[in-house]
Amino acid sequence: MIRDAAEERASPRREMRMLEKGKERGLPLGLDLKALILMIVICASWGLNHPFTKVSYADISPILAAALRSMLAFAGLLVYARSAGISLRMGNGAMFHAVILGLIFGVEFVLFYVGIDLTLASRGAILLYTQPFFTALMAHFFLPGDRLNWKRSLGLILSFIGAAAVIGDAPGDGRYSLQGDLFCITAGFLWAATTVYLRVFMVFRATAVQTLFYELLYSFPVLLAASFLFEPVRLDLTWRLTGILFYQGIGVACISYVIFIHLVYRYQISTLSAFTFIAPASGVIFSGFILNDPMTVWLWSGLGMVSIGLWMVNRN
Repeated sequence: MIRDAAEERASPRREMRMLEKGKERGLPLGLDLKALILMIVICASWGLNHPFTKVSYADISPILAAALRSMLAFAGLLVYARSAGISLRMGNGAMFHAVILGLIFGVEFVLFYVGIDLTLASRGAILLYTQPFFTALMAHFFLPGDRLNWKRSLGLILSFIGAAAVIGDAPGDGRYSLQGDLFCITAGFLWAATTVYLRVFMVFRATAVQTLFYELLYSFPVLLAASFLFEPVRLDLTWRLTGILFYQGIGVACISYVIFIHLVYRYQISTLSAFTFIAPASGVIFSGFILNDPMTVWLWSGLGMVSIGLWMVNRN
């Protein structure tokens, strides 16, 4: 009986009913002070993740770092689900799609973690967050009712020009490569693909927590295999690396996401999504302070255009 109650609380159909009821009763357009602070902290933590990823490479090979992050996030989410009484059993047909999502998720993080190694963290932060550009573009063709209007289209154009400005910039210190930039922007594309895929195939089959749980589970073997196949495996378990991995796996991939899910049920998604421009902005700022990344005019111009475009796309 307790299990049935827990499964009902974690039911994807119940999750959708809650969101629909939220639309009917009118969720608040603005955020209260607590929610505002939480969104700023969450998005800033996502931005801080970029330079921390780069710092960790002094002690660990890139793809192995991604694998350990997924493992820690998986463990943290498992503990959260058990303690909150959330069932991780999915409905019929969901597991096949969860495997597909996990595979794409794994490839995405291979590209992103290798890309960050080959380019500047500040550039990677901007290029990864072209994800809303690709999401809105794919949603226009694959998600009925999620069409582009002139404002969102203008946002996409701004994001595209901003990304081109970042890629076209050539700081003279030699710490970046076109290959790394392209890996990061491809990771953004795959992130968008997973977003649209789960909206099409998973939204009535699994909850957000269940989806993330299985993405992490099935991405781990992909990342581990890629590490052993495509890079010289290196691991020096220093206190610095341990702190960064726990920050990324538990703090970012687990705790911040769970808090964001809870906020989604209390406030309009468009209001919350408008804050995500903080992530690439903070990624650039933190990379400048921590890694001494060059802050060029083209970088700031690209960041501005991508951030404004991101805001316009999300303010549907």
